[in-house]
Amino acid sequence: MRLGGEFMLQLVALQVSFGLQSVLHNISFGLSAGEVLAITGANGAGKSTLLKCITGMMAPTAGEIQRQKGLSSAYLPQNTPASNQSVIEFLLSDFPDIYQNYQKIYCGDSETIEYANAITEYMEVGGYEMEAKLQRLIESFAFSENDLFKSLHCFSEGQKRIFALLRLLLTEAQLLILDEPTNHLDISMRLYLEEVISTEKHKGRAFIVVSHDRVFVDKIADRTLYIQRGESILVKGGYSQIQAHLEQEFQSRRQLSIEIKDKINKLEREARRKKVWAGRREKDKIGAADKGFIGACAAALAKRAKEVERKQQQMMDKLKSEKPFVEKRLNLSFANYNVVNREVLSTKNLSKSFDNRKIFENVTLELSTHDRVAIIGSNGSGKTTLMKCLLGRLQPDSGSISRNDYVKWLYLPQNIQDYFQAEILLDNLMIYGVEETIVRQFLGAAKLRRDRVLQPISTLSYGELMRAAIVSAILASCEFLFLDEPTNHLDIESLEVLDQLLEDFPGGMLFISHDRQFIAKNARTIFSFESSMLVPVEF
Repeated sequence: MRLGGEFMLQLVALQVSFGLQSVLHNISFGLSAGEVLAITGANGAGKSTLLKCITGMMAPTAGEIQRQKGLSSAYLPQNTPASNQSVIEFLLSDFPDIYQNYQKIYCGDSETIEYANAITEYMEVGGYEMEAKLQRLIESFAFSENDLFKSLHCFSEGQKRIFALLRLLLTEAQLLILDEPTNHLDISMRLYLEEVISTEKHKGRAFIVVSHDRVFVDKIADRTLYIQRGESILVKGGYSQIQAHLEQEFQSRRQLSIEIKDKINKLEREARRKKVWAGRREKDKIGAADKGFIGACAAALAKRAKEVERKQQQMMDKLKSEKPFVEKRLNLSFANYNVVNREVLSTKNLSKSFDNRKIFENVTLELSTHDRVAIIGSNGSGKTTLMKCLLGRLQPDSGSISRNDYVKWLYLPQNIQDYFQAEILLDNLMIYGVEETIVRQFLGAAKLRRDRVLQPISTLSYGELMRAAIVSAILASCEFLFLDEPTNHLDIESLEVLDQLLEDFPGGMLFISHDRQFIAKNARTIFSFESSMLVPVEF
């Protein structure tokens, strides 16, 4: 098949299998210049496999990937590679001519002929123009010119992620492929990223972006490809449109399932009536005076009844094969305990510094068991430090904390594996005096399959462990939760389940997050760190 003139990239009936296991089936789409295609779906759905095929790192089992002649692309992997370079060296490393002359200029002896030649060559290959472009780019993400000359080690994982993206933007690549670009980014950086993608898109660049960030996908995507069990759904718009499509599809499947079930029930009732009727004819034959005539009639009628029954069974088998799978919706009830509104803790004028750097100051906060509070702010602004002070794991430099020791609370750290003590998941939830059948029901409702609850903690995904931790809080009748980045590493499905679990949780919570949809759904009050001060904000 020839590449459509409007497409720079086109996938036609792409399939990927590993042995007998099909990972991707019949994936097809075209990508035009200046278009953003988002790809989302659960972990293990095949998103990374699809990217590997598009980037050429893996060959598909079947189907075609057609590229416009001369199409150049650049790829941002999930994990930013470690580097000992300065920021500017890291950014220039994909441009050998510029990079080599930069090294000679800034690391060499200015009194040598090589130095003078390097300056000339640096100018000829566009080094100074590149530096000016670099300065404009980093300023768009609120970095300073001085940041270019600092070591990468001085920056957070989120900032390193931005630098890796900037290196891609410096290239002339027409297609940029980004795998989870918002990983480790705070809200402000995500907003900057959205602006940059919008700007580059209007210059004619195309993007393929894998992401679990629901708001981000809504903001940037022209179309969204949702991968589920190897199959794909392609819609115009972002994640909200995917949600609407999936909901409509769910309702259609459920309605069809109900209609098929009604038809099967009707056929089963008719079959039972025919069977009763045939039995009565047999009795008539036995009691009749003229057994020859009556017997022949009864036998014929019984034969006909059996034939009808056989056809009805065939129809029922066909209907059962056509009955669609309808997934169970999350349905947890927390009516087993109520949470009375009472104070959890209060602080007055809390302050904390590290190495003469002020982390936060004069933090005054009151929390009750009915409060739902989000703390936002840039990476390194002091969010986790404050939470550790509230929990008593760090001591503030000044100020006071009053805690209600009678409130039952739970802390879920960023590394959720540290929360669990026993090796097997189920064993961690059997300490609350609740029957195993009830524990399994709660876990099942949180979409933790029967076989998964008997697995070692080390083999379970972050999303599975986070859901299990929330269930444990419910089983323990907790009144308040402290959550540090609970959505980190969660896929789309786990995010939706977590939202539902916390929506139904009867207590209060204080959480740190950069996930805008999670914040919007779960926070009633929002505070932001600004210049070491904790201030209330509208979201």
